[in-house]
Amino acid sequence: MTNRFWGLLVLACMGVGALVWVVVYFNKSAHLELTGAILKVRAQSTDPTNTMVVADFRITNTSGRPFVVNAVSVNMDVPDGSTPVESKILSRSTVDQLFQYFGQLRPKYNDVLTLQDRIEPGQTVDRMVAASFDVPPSVVESRRTLRVRIEEFDGVVAEIIENR
Repeated sequence: MTNRFWGLLVLACMGVGALVWVVVYFNKSAHLELTGAILKVRAQSTDPTNTMVVADFRITNTSGRPFVVNAVSVNMDVPDGSTPVESKILSRSTVDQLFQYFGQLRPKYNDVLTLQDRIEPGQTVDRMVAASFDVPPSVVESRRTLRVRIEEFDGVVAEIIENR
């Protein structure tokens, strides 16, 4: 094999690589994705074995398509490293009542993220989610991390993780 063959092979590989990079770069906005961070977490005990958690977060739709919320869930990792604790999501009306009855949770910084909320392309929004955990308040306070999972109608899932 001659040097000319190897030189043309290297040029062909570079051309294919550049073509793949261009395709990926220009289709990046078509990849539906939410990024974000949990800004504040507040907890309120309702009885010795049940704790309400309110998480305020900021999310950004980095894609070129709208993100329409289909499902929201919250779970937390406990200190002993066992399986994550799942929660029950509270409705908007229940959250409003929660803020009326428990003054320690005030102020209410953001609107509740609800089903069919629409996050437009490039839009950044602040929202909150409230959840009920069947654990004592001490477990919530000593948690390792809290996760908010948001699912889109097409099945795309975004997970926002608390930095502790």
